[in-house]
Amino acid sequence: MNNNFIIITGTSSGIGFGLAKYYLEKGNFVIGISRRTNNILSDYHNYEHLQIDLTNQKSVVKVFTELKGRRININLLILNAGVLGEIKTFDKIDIEAAKAIMDINLWSNKLIIDEVIKNKINCKQVAAISSGAAKNGNAGWGPYSISKAALNILIQTYASENRNTHFVAVAPGLVDTAMQDYISSLKDTEKFPSIKVLQFAKGTDIMPNPELIAPRLANLFDIAYKNIVSGSFIDIRD
Repeated sequence: MNNNFIIITGTSSGIGFGLAKYYLEKGNFVIGISRRTNNILSDYHNYEHLQIDLTNQKSVVKVFTELKGRRININLLILNAGVLGEIKTFDKIDIEAAKAIMDINLWSNKLIIDEVIKNKINCKQVAAISSGAAKNGNAGWGPYSISKAALNILIQTYASENRNTHFVAVAPGLVDTAMQDYISSLKDTEKFPSIKVLQFAKGTDIMPNPELIAPRLANLFDIAYKNIVSGSFIDIRD
């Protein structure tokens, strides 16, 4: 039985789906983690799906305890699962809604990394899907931007404390996902100018679909492992 895996969170759709499909077609064994299954991925013999809610700490602990028992090696752990939340001015977003975004975009990733470390699961590289929003404070993006900025620091911190694993945070650029479907439906573009830019890009080569961007991301993870200091933040557009 193969014991070398790529683990990806948020594989039911979007970037997580695109990356999982890419790695499966390259012959890798992939474990996908998300609340919903994906029938396309399930058809691959080298795909295994773990259906859990990443905000449920007991479920995450149980899964990684079981993986420890299987003595797996993680070639690449891709922390992709994330949520945008509503585009609103920050004063209109209540603290509980902001905390919910942080729970998924930040703390669920800490929990997963902690379980890998605690269970002494060999992990070659951790790649977190960040965002260009981590570097700016555009109107309407408050909790999302803050969560991604915090994610970058989380990755940097773990890198400084765990020298045997390579860590990297990667902004994938514009990708046509369900998040962009929501953004395209918004009307208040004068209040939130960044939304107008994204609406213009949707449906063009500027905003590829997840399956098109997956090979570029996979190549970037590989380059980062070989050539870039652990803990770095990389924007695919740079």
